[in-house]
Amino acid sequence: MGSVVHGGPSTARSGGRAMTGDESAVELRILSDPIYLAGAREMVLGISRRLGFKEAPATQIALAVDEALANVINHGYDRQNDKPIWIRTWPKTDGHTPGLRLMIEDEARQIDPDSICGRDLDDVKPG
Repeated sequence: MGSVVHGGPSTARSGGRAMTGDESAVELRILSDPIYLAGAREMVLGISRRLGFKEAPATQIALAVDEALANVINHGYDRQNDKPIWIRTWPKTDGHTPGLRLMIEDEARQIDPDSICGRDLDDVKPG
């Protein structure tokens, strides 16, 4: 799973060397225990703020990462709390607009996308 939150190609610097698109600026490895979700969420929130996102978008980014991590724990790892999850971030900016690329990786079983089916529209209720 990976996503880009508003941004384009750029070069960031870390430790005095130019970073390429393949080198993440921040990497975090956690176990699939829900106790670590708050720390991962705070990390993403802090990075988003530091990159210049306003409070509401930064909070939305952190919430999306929290939800993705919870999905890995609940659905990918069947609530096993000793499996690895990696979170990687890259700053993305066009010089005027903040951006952040995030990638979440895990070792959970893979799902065949063709096996996923949506709900019947007659079952969908407003609200």
